Amino acid sequence: MATSTSRAAALSLMRRMLRVSRGWRGEGGADEARYIVQETSRVFRERKDLRDAEVIAGALDEGEGRLQTALHYGIAYPRMTHTPLAGGGDVKNVLPPAEAGGSSWASHVGEKGVSDAARNIAAHAAPVNPRANAAREAARAKRLAMMKATATATAEARTADDEDATG
Repeated sequence: MATSTSRAAALSLMRRMLRVSRGWRGEGGADEARYIVQETSRVFRERKDLRDAEVIAGALDEGEGRLQTALHYGIAYPRMTHTPLAGGGDVKNVLPPAEAGGSSWASHVGEKGVSDAARNIAAHAAPVNPRANAAREAARAKRLAMMKATATATAEARTADDEDATG
């Protein structure tokens, strides 16, 4: 029962893909339409002997995703998947801050943090925007000053309230 259902779903998906190729209006025109037909045929032939229900469901989901990408974005080719940065940093800071004697991932930088050689490599590998970095630093300093001023004002107000309550 599950086999006939998955077979019907696979045939339905294949028909939809081939129909899309007939009316393809992507930038590549007829070449992309031929690619869609060839890729559809190749992938379905490669996977015709699948028997495991989970593997079949995964293959159908992948095909459905490729079809939706083609229809939505007008791209016949598979899209690259997003991979996070491997260094543990983020988009703004290419090198993560190393904590001296801290976590194990930072042990390779030693007690003094990132070496000048590593900083130079990172500076040449990823372009740095000095204005953006300076603006971020100024915003951080402003937030810190505001937090300190708020804390001081709150402490003074509490002291004044305590004096009024006792006196």
